Amino acid sequence: MLVAIAAVTSAQGPNKNLEPLGFLTGDWEGKFTRKNRAGNDEAVTATVKTRWRLQGQFLELEETQAIGKSTPTTTLLLVTYDPDRKAYQGYIFTSSFPNFPMSVVGEVTQGKLVLKVDAETSPVKASFIYERLDDGKYRGSSSIMAGDKEMTESAVYNRINKG
Repeated sequence: MLVAIAAVTSAQGPNKNLEPLGFLTGDWEGKFTRKNRAGNDEAVTATVKTRWRLQGQFLELEETQAIGKSTPTTTLLLVTYDPDRKAYQGYIFTSSFPNFPMSVVGEVTQGKLVLKVDAETSPVKASFIYERLDDGKYRGSSSIMAGDKEMTESAVYNRINKG
């Protein structure tokens, strides 16, 4: 069944609406400091691999974050364009909460992909922004409400391979 769906999707050709996200393809790394839930600073090293999937119908972004000596966490974003909603639509999966994928919806505006957790499908309030900087760099930012605390992070990622 999945092979038939993939064949139909692949036959449609590259999704032109995803072209503005092309700056994200490749391999990236970033280092930054963020506040943990206790309010303490923690150093984070992140690696990102971003690839086109199913003949350009989806963009897959896989990020692994290492914090000190703790077990690294991996987050997977799979995004496409939904012509009915006239919006980018995607899902975020994370090793921190493997049974709780988040549906996201968003747009590209002023060179930024802005995704927000779909309020219709999740009680979580979160946003994710991917901003193109000069060649070979982008800024990734997120804001997640965890109970009554907002957890934010922002980092500049440097391309290490065009992929």
